[in-house]
This record gives sequence, C-alpha cells and structure tokens, in this order.
Amino acid sequence: MFSNRRFDHLHRAGIALTLACLSGAAFAQDQPATPPETPPAEKPTEQTEPTEPPPQRSIEEIRRALERDDPTNPTTRVEAPREAATIEFDPLLPPRGRLLPEGSYLMSRTGVLTRTESLGVLHFLPDADPNRPRQQNQAMMLMPSRVTERIEANLNEVATSGPVEISGRVYVYEGRNYFMPTTNPFRTGTMVTTNRTDLVREGAFIVSRAGRISRSDTGGEWMVTFDSDSSGLMDPPMVLLPCRLLERLVRVAQSEGDAARIIISGQVYAYHNVNYLLPTVMLRPVSSENLSP
Repeated sequence: MFSNRRFDHLHRAGIALTLACLSGAAFAQDQPATPPETPPAEKPTEQTEPTEPPPQRSIEEIRRALERDDPTNPTTRVEAPREAATIEFDPLLPPRGRLLPEGSYLMSRTGVLTRTESLGVLHFLPDADPNRPRQQNQAMMLMPSRVTERIEANLNEVATSGPVEISGRVYVYEGRNYFMPTTNPFRTGTMVTTNRTDLVREGAFIVSRAGRISRSDTGGEWMVTFDSDSSGLMDPPMVLLPCRLLERLVRVAQSEGDAARIIISGQVYAYHNVNYLLPTVMLRPVSSENLSP
C-alpha cells in the first residue's frame, strides 16, 4: 500500500513524463521527417546560333547575273545554246534576205549553224549587220569540203549550234548565197580518212583540162567529165560547186547537150570520198574546122 507522499511523487513524475512526450511530439510535427531532396539541376538547353537570312540582292546584282547567263552575251557566245533558226534553206522556195556579192569574204562573222531537216545539209545564218540592222541576211548553204566535214562531226546530235564565229568566202548561184568555210568554229573534229585511191587531194588545182558537162545519174548534180590527157590518164569525174561560173556552164550544157565541150580550170575539194571542183576559168575549145591551113 503506497503512502500519500509516494503517490504524489509518482503522480508528478507521470505528469512531467506526459508533458515531455507531448512536447516531443509537437516538435516532431514541426520538423519534417527527412529533409527534402534538392531538385536536379536542369540541363542547360543548347543555344543554336540564329541563322542569318539570305542577303537580299539588289536589282543591279540580279541584272548582272542575268547578263552572265544570257546566251547572246559575247562572253558565252560559243557555249550557250540557241533556239533553232526559223529560216530554212530550201531550194524549192524563193530565197529570202539580202544577197551578198560573190567573192565576199566573211572574217570571224558571228551567226548560227543549222542543219536543214529536208536536205540534211548545213547552212550558216549570219547575224544582222550592225550597220544595217533592218536587212535580213540569207541562210547560206555550206559547200562541200574537208572543213565542212569537221563541222558536221560536231553537230551530229544537234540540229542547231550555239552562236559561233566562222570565216569563209561567199558564192552566188541562181540568186542564192553559198558559203565555203575556211575555219572550223569548234576547233575540234575527227580527221577524215578516205579509202579511195583515185581521190584527188583537196587543194589541188585543175588547169586547162578539156571535158564535158553533164548531170549525175544519182543526185542530179552538175558534173565535169575530163578527157584523158596526153599520157592516157584520166581524172575521175568531179561534181561542180555552185558559183556564177557554174551558171554559164549550165547554160552551155543545156543549149548544146553532150556535144558541148569546154576547157576548165579550178580548185579541187573533197567531201565524203567524193571530189568537187570549184570552177574559176572556162574556155570554149576552138573547132578545127575554123582553123585556117
């Protein structure tokens, strides 16, 4: 049996213990159980450099760029293509354009080379004369030669060349201009080979040879058939190239037929294993009946 003093002491001790527990619980409620974790630091986003807008070109810069790409610009004359020429060389149609006199020599003349679809041959269309811009030039058919063969080798896969510079001599036949090129504007081309042993080399001259004028059985061209010389040798027949003198030869052949004999001189050209003659002089042989004893 506890005494009153003993009970009072225990009672006070219990009250003190209870207050201590209550204060500890209150402190526990005020303090978090575990300290909050620090949030992970955000990774810095990669800063991309701002892209600069493309520079604005001025009107003058655009104009210069267009001039560089202009096919008519002299700096790109040979490389730049051009649309097909509208003028077609057709012997069945009347000629159009200004007729150049025979013997005119075009030195580094600019123009376009065009292949005629109906005939399969090349013709040269010169640019307008700056001194006479309103006059239209004729399209001139290229005459057969080794130079023409080399030009054709560069135009096998196209119908029209770009602007080119070419030199050559002009001839006239039946109101049309023809052109004998002396330079190859492309400066390239395969060398031409021949398998004919009787082919006369290009550049040779025929001097005062007697013969007859007739038409070819295949293409209808006017040809000269030479008489044999004093040694009995005879050059192969040659196709006559168009010129003023050919007009005279044709009139003689048409009026006299096979009986017409001439003495002819000229320069020889070669084209696809065929000899051509550009006549320069034509004489009529004097009949022995007109010779006095």
